[in-house]
Amino acid sequence: MTSSLGIYQTYWGLAFAYFIFYLPMSALLMSIFLPVVPNYLIESARLDGARDWSIFWHVIFPLILPGFLSTLIFVFLMVWQDFFTPLIIATRPSLYMLPVAARQYVGGYAILYNRSFAAGVITSLVPLIIFAFLGRYFIRGLAALGGGAKGV
Repeated sequence: MTSSLGIYQTYWGLAFAYFIFYLPMSALLMSIFLPVVPNYLIESARLDGARDWSIFWHVIFPLILPGFLSTLIFVFLMVWQDFFTPLIIATRPSLYMLPVAARQYVGGYAILYNRSFAAGVITSLVPLIIFAFLGRYFIRGLAALGGGAKGV
């Protein structure tokens, strides 16, 4: 399918594969957060003359923002630490993601410990920075998820 679309051995092909793999889980997680929005807010916005997109962006999305950000962080971390999908899909070394590229420091005869540890630190910096800046939204989303997504 990716070769017929012309995205085989490209970053678009990897993004397409991840979209196919993680869209159902993301939709399931977001469907847990959507019952938070009270119907009377949507009905009152509709009575005020708001259209569907306006209702979504100005009423619904601000209420489900912690759930959206926690889903986004969760999926990003799953994609970031994935090893087998880019190993199978991307066969050119220029397309390798960091966990796959860090594997190159382990050889058949020796392990370059200094370079493999440096690659491990570099690989873990991006999720650490993302979680440091967006961690409070992730915790809010998990707290809402644990409470049945009521009262976010």
